[in-house]
Amino acid sequence: MAALSTVGLAQVSVGTVRQIEVTSGWGGLGTPKRVGVNIQISGGRYLRDGEPIEPALVDAFVAALQTPAIRRPQMENLGITAEWLLANRTSAEHSLMGSWAEAAPRQKALFSASFSDPHTMALVTSSLFAYRICFYGIS
Repeated sequence: MAALSTVGLAQVSVGTVRQIEVTSGWGGLGTPKRVGVNIQISGGRYLRDGEPIEPALVDAFVAALQTPAIRRPQMENLGITAEWLLANRTSAEHSLMGSWAEAAPRQKALFSASFSDPHTMALVTSSLFAYRICFYGIS
């Protein structure tokens, strides 16, 4: 398996971004894929695929690239709070694979309680960003 993601910034002068190019590729199991996003400045506006985008979005993206890397994503540095969990629980329930409507009442209650519990979600969140290789069922 191989994954590649690169970001390139071309700057005219400090603080002025001329072009942003993001390239990502996958060469593992399944069909290899390569995708990219290119944002250029033209006529004083930022364009992606010919469509204008807000300069504030470019500024936020550049600022994020210039901040120190997050070595271990955690709920706090991802902006996930107890309030966020409660506010997003319903949309999470309805975006699950399978049919939420057909889930047993106890399954629904367990999911809701688990999703709303910051301690449980901290464990889940840290495991989402763990890199594991599994061969023959052994990880």
